[in-house]
Amino acid sequence: MPALIFFLSGLLAGSFLNAAAYRLPQGISMVKPRSHCPRCGRQLRAWENLPLLSWLLQAGRCRGCRAPISLRYPLLEAAAGGIFLLAYKRLGLTPAVIEACVLLAAWLALIACDWEWRQLPDELTLGGLGLALVWSWWSGPAGAAGEAGVARAAAGALVGAAAPAAVAGLYRLWRGREGLGMGDVKLMAMIGAFLGAAGALLTLALAAMAGALLGVAMLAAVFFQRLRRARRRGLAWHQSRARARRSAQAFFQRLPLPFGVLLAGMAMVSWLWGASLWHWYWQGLAGR
Repeated sequence: MPALIFFLSGLLAGSFLNAAAYRLPQGISMVKPRSHCPRCGRQLRAWENLPLLSWLLQAGRCRGCRAPISLRYPLLEAAAGGIFLLAYKRLGLTPAVIEACVLLAAWLALIACDWEWRQLPDELTLGGLGLALVWSWWSGPAGAAGEAGVARAAAGALVGAAAPAAVAGLYRLWRGREGLGMGDVKLMAMIGAFLGAAGALLTLALAAMAGALLGVAMLAAVFFQRLRRARRRGLAWHQSRARARRSAQAFFQRLPLPFGVLLAGMAMVSWLWGASLWHWYWQGLAGR
């Protein structure tokens, strides 16, 4: 029964997260106006706000104007339900499970915000940072509590913020433009306060690797697509390669990777398997 309660609570939280992901980046109040279709403005009835069910019953479309409802809504609700259930299975009925549910839910909302709007609202990053620091008295990083828990959470927040800030500064000196925004720094502070310094560094490393792999995959996909198109038009190999290279570079510059998505996603990976990953890493070093 507790597992079902956590899952259903996650679904309800997911409905709230969808509202936050839509309203916060645009500076819209979370209280007013009431839930409505963003296209026709029709206010939604209570049954149209039921997590998952409403989207399925309406076949993914507004009942008024028949505009498609983004797939983000059911996906975020289902993900929140799964995260709450996973937190309960991992931590049981303890104070730590409440903190985990709230902060993991905030990460889901930040993923949605950064993916759709390229923003990481302070209400989520700084709010989550404050919550993690407060909760660290009862359940801090590495199972510490009391003053030790607060100290570890504060140290984790400092390390989490300092690492991307240093990377951003070096990138600015090298390329003469911004590489990481302050939203990423605040998000890493929040992650560090929850996972500790080791968890923050692991998250940053995993996000960097995931970003590099994703960037290479995107560049390769655009390059070979443009190369085939140029060859079909009868261009020589060297002309086709040059045109494909320029297209790939232009595409990558116009579509920067939403690094907050990777940070929040890899933070979940660190929360789930961080200890195992660190153990595997140190074992690998010792085996050399």
